[in-house]
Order: sequence, then structure tokens, then C-alpha cells
Amino acid sequence: MSAAGVLFDLDGVLVATEKLKARAHAETVERLGGSLDPGYYSQVMGKSHYLAAKAFSEVGGIPFEHVRYAEIFRATYGRALEEGVELMPGARSLVRTLRARGYRLAVVSSSLRWMMDTVLARAGLAEHFDADISGDDVSAEKPAPDPYLKALAELDLAPERTAVVVEDTESGVASAAAAGVSAIAVRHEFNVLHDFSGAAAVVDGLEDVQAVVDLIEEIVEPG
Repeated sequence: MSAAGVLFDLDGVLVATEKLKARAHAETVERLGGSLDPGYYSQVMGKSHYLAAKAFSEVGGIPFEHVRYAEIFRATYGRALEEGVELMPGARSLVRTLRARGYRLAVVSSSLRWMMDTVLARAGLAEHFDADISGDDVSAEKPAPDPYLKALAELDLAPERTAVVVEDTESGVASAAAAGVSAIAVRHEFNVLHDFSGAAAVVDGLEDVQAVVDLIEEIVEPG
């Protein structure tokens, strides 16, 4: 197989951290005097951390004080990550299979650098990736194409037919499309209302590793 790449979103694709973020945002709002159900996170998932925090503050009924919010959230989410990071079913096997087949791999996330590094280390995934792009590494986050364009550049790949994105948010699929990369979208409990019509395929998870690999190879090796 000629050189090709798979670009993974992190939270909700490789690791089951969306529920941890949801609870951390809700707890942060509560500590600042507001109230909001963690389920609200499904409406902001895929946005930058700043925009998610701003939305939680406004809907939770508190003034948005970014520095204070970020301080409390980091402590709260950090404690949750210390308890362990659960991988999405099939994620580790898929990454190892793709690596064994010679794919170049990248993680492309809207998470801040400290979040990404902590999660990858806790999940034992960092060693498998040739590049990792966080929200701190680009001037415009998803749905802008910048994160995926940066990953393609770092992997020395052109977008069309040499790369596939695996995403779980509407903004992530839009970012991939804007960068000229086909996307496979992964459904789960937090993204049931996301529009994945722009994705090349939609799957209910990564457990069937061979089926996901087959989808990837249909895209990067058409015909």
C-alpha cells in the first residue's frame, strides 16, 4: 500500500471522555453559582473549549469569567482523568491494525494541549501517532479546515485519496470537508442530533475493526 494517513479526533472517537467533560463543565458552573445539566454538553460538543465554557456559563446563569472558569474546569477535569481514561471499544485494536498496515496516524482535536497530552498518556495511545494537533496549535479551530490541513502537512500527505478522517462531531466533519478530506463519522449518545450528511460513511462504533478498515481502504484506495 502506498503511503496514506488516518486522522482521528480524540474525545468520543478514541476515548470515552465526552461524559467526563460534560460533568466537569456542569460542576464548574455549579461551583460558580449556576446550574446546568451535564447533558447540555451534547449541544456544544465539537466547539472549542472557550466557546463550550462560554455557552455553559451563559445557559447556566453565571457571568462568563474565562480565567476563573478555566481554573476550576482544569482542576475538575484533571481529577477525573487521574481516575483513568476509558478507551472507546475497538479503538486500540483499530489503531494498532492501521499502524501494522503502514498508515500514518494523527490525532486532531479541539482539546487544549494539556488535555490532549494527559488523555493520550493515560490511555496509552501517544506512541502510536506520528502527529498530534490540539486546539492550541491552530489559529482557527474546527469547523475551519486549519487543524486537518496542519495534520496533513505534518504527515506530508495530500488530502484527496491519501487520507481519511474519523470524527464524531458535525463541526469535525465540516472541518475535514473544508480541508478536502473524506470523513467517517462515529455515532454515540452525545451526537445523536449532529448532521453527518457530509460524511462518506457513518458507523455506530469502532468495535468491528475490519469493517472500519475496509471503509478506510475504500476511500484511500478506490477501485
